Amino acid sequence: MEKVTPSKGKDNILPEGYCYRLDRVLKSGKESWRCVDRKCKGRLYVIGDECTSASEHDHVPDPAKFVPRLSVMQLRRRAATSNDPPRRLIQEAQLNLCPEVVAILPKYQSLQRTVERQRKAKGSPLSTPSYVGEIDIPQELVCTCGGEHFLAYDSGSDDPDIYFIFATPQNLKLMKETKRWMGDGTFKIAPQLFYQLYVIHIIYKGIVLPVVYILL
Repeated sequence: MEKVTPSKGKDNILPEGYCYRLDRVLKSGKESWRCVDRKCKGRLYVIGDECTSASEHDHVPDPAKFVPRLSVMQLRRRAATSNDPPRRLIQEAQLNLCPEVVAILPKYQSLQRTVERQRKAKGSPLSTPSYVGEIDIPQELVCTCGGEHFLAYDSGSDDPDIYFIFATPQNLKLMKETKRWMGDGTFKIAPQLFYQLYVIHIIYKGIVLPVVYILL
């Protein structure tokens, strides 16, 4: 039986579209679970993986309300035991969900941070992608050490010729204020899986400055 542990409070279980929280353990060893809706008298007894209903609910089940919580919990578990890229884990988590449930899941960036936090807490290493479509840049690497946003564009895993553009807002502002740009591509120092690193330079106050980096 799936258990969901909220950030605060006791474990929840989600049988048949209802959500229960553990109320107490009886002398017989049975666990007594009650509906999380405080106005509802619905109750369930659990021994091992066997459940028996003790009292009926006074409302209809609402799985769409609780399934997203279960999906995020399962995503955390997978993140702790798998080295797959976050994008793949998130896609797997959404695979068997109906569109109505997917629509109310947290946004992709939030799910990606969930995976990264879980791996950081467990001390799991970052995954090594086998092709560019598997690359997910961790949130802590999309900004400079000074806190400026650095990942300006990601063409996405659906792009067969995926590429990344790195530039800070300040660098882009300098480009707008400068009339002369120079581009230079290099192949030798391009990271593994990429063909070329293309850099755009500007001349600012007599100094040549690299301002945009493009991985192709």
